[in-house]
Amino acid sequence: MIATPFVIDPTWYLIIPILFFVSCINGIVQPAKQASIPSLVPPGQVGKANAIVSATTMLAGAVGFGLAAAYFSRFQNPMDGKWLFVGDAITFLLAAGIILGIPSLGGGSISTKIAGAMRRSWGFVEARPYLVISTLAAFLIPMSLPALLALAYRVSTDGSQAYSTLELVSSLGIFIGALIVGRLAAIGSLRTVGAGLLLTGVFSIAMAMTQEYWLVMIALLIASIGNPVYSVATQTALVEAADTSSRGSVMATRFGLAQTAGVVGIAIGGLITKYATAPGVTYGVLGVGLVILALYAIAAGRSTTNPLHGAAYEEASLQRAKT
Repeated sequence: MIATPFVIDPTWYLIIPILFFVSCINGIVQPAKQASIPSLVPPGQVGKANAIVSATTMLAGAVGFGLAAAYFSRFQNPMDGKWLFVGDAITFLLAAGIILGIPSLGGGSISTKIAGAMRRSWGFVEARPYLVISTLAAFLIPMSLPALLALAYRVSTDGSQAYSTLELVSSLGIFIGALIVGRLAAIGSLRTVGAGLLLTGVFSIAMAMTQEYWLVMIALLIASIGNPVYSVATQTALVEAADTSSRGSVMATRFGLAQTAGVVGIAIGGLITKYATAPGVTYGVLGVGLVILALYAIAAGRSTTNPLHGAAYEEASLQRAKT
């Protein structure tokens, strides 16, 4: 991170492999972070811990963007931006120090094959519906990324300012949703997943039906609240369904499926936004898809027995890991 501004200064196109490398690191860190939470909190508190992590991440990201904007408003010379990379690198070093300072994290090296992670993850029957639903949702929700930019220029004369405001509203909604899901009684359940998807889907359709700027902001705020409700519930259910030796594989599988589906979703969303008569069409498509997916999750939740929670679940997990 420190070397980035000095490397890309004479050859700017090197930013592409650098971004690819940083994204690869994120692909390792994110599943590992999610899989480690159950070993750091008491039994039955995994869902609340996931919600706190989600809310904290969103709040810290908003503060970081705000500090960066304030920094650039104070220093106009582009060369001064190099110090932001240094500050960013310091945050990574602090995070690494915190991780190394947790003695209960990990437990030694376990030998396992790199191939077959998806097969092992699919072997947990309780995890299958969550893997399918999270993959389909990861395909639908990113369709909104190109549509939101086009919608901002459609509903306001100052498109850039409108887009920045809508992004802020979306971040606020995600933060509120993370706080709300932490107060729910049954976080890692299909009903909670369905409720979050239904909220996002219904108000995505509402965004497709209006061109009033303030109505779009309200609908986007409520739709964004459903996003962390669905994602936190899915993460919680998956780490609770897996045993202690396979949580990393399960979360890595979810991350890989979601990233792949997200790339396809963004591409299709861009094509729909480009060739449709209005960007609201994209929101209509993803909204209807999310509503259908939500109804399936809610219906499946009424007939599916959730994994055991608390001490009983931990005992069952240990027995399964020994066998």
